[in-house]
Amino acid sequence: MSPGLNPQKVLSFTASLFRWIGIFINLSMFLFNSVLSLEVNPKFDSCQPKNCGSGPNISYPFRIPSLQQPYCGFPGFEIECHNHRPIYRTSQSSYVIDDISYGENSFRVVNEAVFNAGCPLPSSNYSFDRLPVAFGPDKADLCIFRNCNESFSVNSTISRAKCGPSEGNNSFAAIASKCDNLNWNRASCQYLVATPYLKLLEASFSLNWTGYNCMRCRRSGGRCGCENSTSVCYCPDQTHLEHCGDGKVPQTILT
Repeated sequence: MSPGLNPQKVLSFTASLFRWIGIFINLSMFLFNSVLSLEVNPKFDSCQPKNCGSGPNISYPFRIPSLQQPYCGFPGFEIECHNHRPIYRTSQSSYVIDDISYGENSFRVVNEAVFNAGCPLPSSNYSFDRLPVAFGPDKADLCIFRNCNESFSVNSTISRAKCGPSEGNNSFAAIASKCDNLNWNRASCQYLVATPYLKLLEASFSLNWTGYNCMRCRRSGGRCGCENSTSVCYCPDQTHLEHCGDGKVPQTILT
């Protein structure tokens, strides 16, 4: 050691140098992690749940086209907001979505005309031609015979309708496992409407959709979406196959 160097000062300088190096390393790691945290998967951000103003939150497999990107829902599950209510439209009718159970792959709907009129006797068949769904276990057929004449008869217990387009004057209702199995004089009524029947003639009924269940993705912090007709999990870092942390799928360019 050189005669002019003070051992204590050398030790103090060395300790101070290592302390500053440690601070520099910690600061660098903090800045690096901060930059990484800013790299959020844009699809994860785009597919956050939306609401029409009332009713359930809308997320995969459903989506609101005016608020969510096409990859945020499965084809056929498009929802429209009307008067602040979520509406699903088919080729024959429109339905208000009353509730959605994402954990059970089920949702509860009521015919929009029935909802607005307050009458549980709709005037058209219930059809879900674009959806892979099935009626829930509480379903039987409510057979509504509209605008019948005096020659009307059917092999089932019937009751006169108390509401509906004809105010119930010439319309009758029967409950059966399937309306097609009933025998009736088809010339005696204008038409037959077959609708789901619930306990106590509730206006709403449940439907179950088939296919992918998103709960595993949601529990891992992700949001489900659809790419090439296949369900995927959008996570904050990027897109994964089933849940955040499993195998990643190739990223596509957003347009």
